[in-house]
Amino acid sequence: MTLDGHVWENWDFKEEVFMTEELASLLKVPEPVAEKRQCVTLAVAAAVLWDEQGRRPEAAEVQRRAQDYRLEQTRLAVEAAQVLGDAEEIVTAIEHEMRVYVHDLTTAHHEKDFRSLAVFPINDLQEAKVVVLRMDYRGGVIVESVVGPSWKPGGTTAWVLIHKGHMTLVRPPTEEVGNRLLEEEEHTTTPAFGFTFFWHSRHDQAPTSPGRTHCRLCRTTRKAGTWTDCYRPYSCLALVAAVAGTNEGTQVVRGVRAAGPPYQKNELVMQEVFAGSGRITAKWKETAPAEEPIEVFEEPHRRRGYRQDHDLLLPANRAKVKDRAKVGPANVWWLAAPCTSFCDWQLQNQGSRTFPEPEGGKEGPQQQRELDGNSLSVTL
Repeated sequence: MTLDGHVWENWDFKEEVFMTEELASLLKVPEPVAEKRQCVTLAVAAAVLWDEQGRRPEAAEVQRRAQDYRLEQTRLAVEAAQVLGDAEEIVTAIEHEMRVYVHDLTTAHHEKDFRSLAVFPINDLQEAKVVVLRMDYRGGVIVESVVGPSWKPGGTTAWVLIHKGHMTLVRPPTEEVGNRLLEEEEHTTTPAFGFTFFWHSRHDQAPTSPGRTHCRLCRTTRKAGTWTDCYRPYSCLALVAAVAGTNEGTQVVRGVRAAGPPYQKNELVMQEVFAGSGRITAKWKETAPAEEPIEVFEEPHRRRGYRQDHDLLLPANRAKVKDRAKVGPANVWWLAAPCTSFCDWQLQNQGSRTFPEPEGGKEGPQQQRELDGNSLSVTL
């Protein structure tokens, strides 16, 4: 795999784990069989073994370790199912998420969202950080991680890749390359606090989600082996854990870098991008400093007063904004890119975006707007 010009090793340990007698009993399967869609468990098992042994593990070794992990998580999920009981019609978002993970772990041949490692932690990952690279259909990468409660910087880091709904083990060419990627691109960090913590967090949320779990794999119309993206685009776990403390005190999982000159290092400095009338900046300035909002028009609602140095469709301006995000004065950013190019109503206005061809940009009245939307969404 080539990422930002660096070649990473990519090892695929497939997706089948043979059930033990106990696992078959817990899953209520008549007899042990090879369970499909277990790539998450296999990839994590391979990463742990590689770290323990200092070499690439054999497939048989990975299989045995994956059996242990699958059983370990299933035991926890079965206990959690008893705690959950029957669902109300409407539940909190965190409870709905818990029920999805329990359902997937206690049902045979179901994909596992990697965040289930935070809800049902594996003992071997207590001192490890699992870094997940999620690749989209354009080749872009979102970096997320699940962090064991005893992990410390410099400790065990397991790298895995999700591409087209399948997880494989990856390894950076050097530790420096991996650390730089985390520093620049890590999107979300979720501590592995376990089921009890996340379950009790439901008391802090309003019920807004369906209690019933709608499972795509349980639908009879879906054939085994066909691909579907089983990884949740949104999750409550990191948000809920952000305000939590550990036994050793508050755990800061993501810091804010110091502000740049001319501001004091401990100040929170706002930079608003695609600002419109700049109301967020104006309100922010009542209590803290802010940079000039970036908006291409002086009168955005009338599209008057074009300002070339604010035009983010120009590559030079986009490069400047990205550089300032890393080392510039502002350390709190707000981006609200124009959504009209991707709005469903654009199909009613002769737009050309479709699910098979989401990039659009074909001939028609919306062509330029769609091309502009692509440029902004990919590069910012």
